[in-house]
Amino acid sequence: MGLVNTAILAGFAALAIPVAIHLLRSRRFQATPLGSLRFLKLTVRENVRWRRLRDLLLLLARLAILALLTLLFARPYLRKPAEEPAGRVEAIVLLDVSGSTSGRSLGVRNIELGVAAARRVVSDLPAASKVTVAAFADTVREVPDLAHAELAAAGRTDYRQALEWARDRLALSECKQRRVVLVTDLQAAGLPDRAVANWPLDVGVTVVPVAAPGAWNAGLAAVRNLAPYLGHGGEGRLEVDLACSGAMPGDAITVVLEIEGQPPRQVQVQPRSGHVELGWVPGVPGLYRGVVRIDAADAYPDDNVRHFAVAVRLPQRVLLVNGAPGRTPYEDETYFLEKALTVPPRPGVPAAFAVEVCRELGDLKGIAAVALCNVSELSSGEVQRLAAFTGAGGGLAWFLGDQTEPEWCERLQTGQLFPGALARLAVPVPRQFIVWDTEHPALALFNARAKGDLGRIIFRDAFELTPAPAARVLARLANDTVAICECACGKGRVMVVVNPCDRDWTNWPTERVFLPLMQELFAYLAGARADGRTPEEKSTGLSEPRAPGVYGATPPVVVNPDPGEMDVSTSEEPAFRNVLGIGPAPADLVDAGGGDAGQPAKRVRENEIWVYLASGLLMVMFLENALADRGRV
Repeated sequence: MGLVNTAILAGFAALAIPVAIHLLRSRRFQATPLGSLRFLKLTVRENVRWRRLRDLLLLLARLAILALLTLLFARPYLRKPAEEPAGRVEAIVLLDVSGSTSGRSLGVRNIELGVAAARRVVSDLPAASKVTVAAFADTVREVPDLAHAELAAAGRTDYRQALEWARDRLALSECKQRRVVLVTDLQAAGLPDRAVANWPLDVGVTVVPVAAPGAWNAGLAAVRNLAPYLGHGGEGRLEVDLACSGAMPGDAITVVLEIEGQPPRQVQVQPRSGHVELGWVPGVPGLYRGVVRIDAADAYPDDNVRHFAVAVRLPQRVLLVNGAPGRTPYEDETYFLEKALTVPPRPGVPAAFAVEVCRELGDLKGIAAVALCNVSELSSGEVQRLAAFTGAGGGLAWFLGDQTEPEWCERLQTGQLFPGALARLAVPVPRQFIVWDTEHPALALFNARAKGDLGRIIFRDAFELTPAPAARVLARLANDTVAICECACGKGRVMVVVNPCDRDWTNWPTERVFLPLMQELFAYLAGARADGRTPEEKSTGLSEPRAPGVYGATPPVVVNPDPGEMDVSTSEEPAFRNVLGIGPAPADLVDAGGGDAGQPAKRVRENEIWVYLASGLLMVMFLENALADRGRV
């Protein structure tokens, strides 16, 4: 405990005054002649003890009053367990190491300029400060030793994640002065869509701008395989997405395609065209690795090269069993399904399926999926072949019709070739698709109605299907009637549609959504969605230390710069702060002088206890007054 006015303690000498008065009064007495004391003896004996106790209490109360008054004017206060050193600040220095800092200014990489700026900030802080340096891009990583750290410029800028990390770290700090220093090129692409939540008002953010990425940039955002299946001509097609920001000095750039085992191909394009198609000749099915390059001296050189891996395979063979041939090809049960599966994704590109149509189930070797379209009862040999086919991983689709026998299909449940029990609806009533499983791989394309509205499909007639316990319902009609259902059979899948794939019971083949729906269903049944050769895409950054390239084989991992860094435009600091919600720039990094030095004298020091002394003084004064009044009675 400390005292503001130590000299006031001399007032304790006044405690001798009430003691002296008490001693003098206790020795004074006066003899009074009385007639007879016989009747006062008992009263005197009872009151002498009380008067002595009262006088002692009065003495103590008056001593306490003087002592409390002296302490009150001395202004005592409680000291903190450990006083914070003057000028001490806890600072977090956030260093931007995103991909845009890989450019050069005056022959030096921008990331090196940022590291030098961060070192100057650390050296300018008071010696007693606690400083944490962290590099940020796609994530945040603490840098223990900035002087010897080897930092690579990679990853997408994420300002909000970096500031939230600093906010949570500073929330545990016991320092009065807390600061964040943001060393960045102010790239606008890294700004979030909403401000940082719950930013503390007493934590200032100092922005230290470093060299901007540059005036313009052209980059490669993506490479897509437009022809994943090998056609008769053997030609492949790649689509390359281009991105451009800023004012490009030239009119065109050169795009070069390099694929293993192929001669390089190049084309001149306008970078603002958005994309360019490049042809090549795969020759045989397999996995091909390659690189696309552009020749541009721009602000972000890393995005001028993009690695890729594409798988080229033979079309999936699909067998369609026509259970009820029509008088014309247009009346066949398989006509619309065959046309939907053989439509190529774009002109000049091979289709994903090689469709074969037959009347009876034949040899299933090499077949990826089978569709039974309004078939009657199958023979025992055909049932055995289907069971072996699906058990080995093949896909089976049922399209029911007027030749379907519910009792016969129900017997197939024991072999898991049918996912439920069938019954004909008593009264044909048009029913619309009302709900479908958008989490299923075959229907994920239709999670947004803009991609295809299955609600436009109406079945005028259908079977009523009661799913087996292990079955999964993919779509339902009105009144909760099952429209599409599937179950597992060994390594393969069995799917049932409670309607034919022609126009006998409905006109759904004339709907535009019929084509993508059939292609998605059979891609799932044929196993194309689970192909182990599909490359996995990753972006370079703090969470992915590998350099750009293609790694592994099954499946390959393709690492490239993040396309989010391609826009190198920057933001002005006031707008930058406003978007992040971090307030205006602080006047200085550290309060001048630190602590209380140089500041005006405070009227009330922290942790003073005069309020409690004043309360105790009032209580003692009331007690003294009560004792004094009692003595006059």
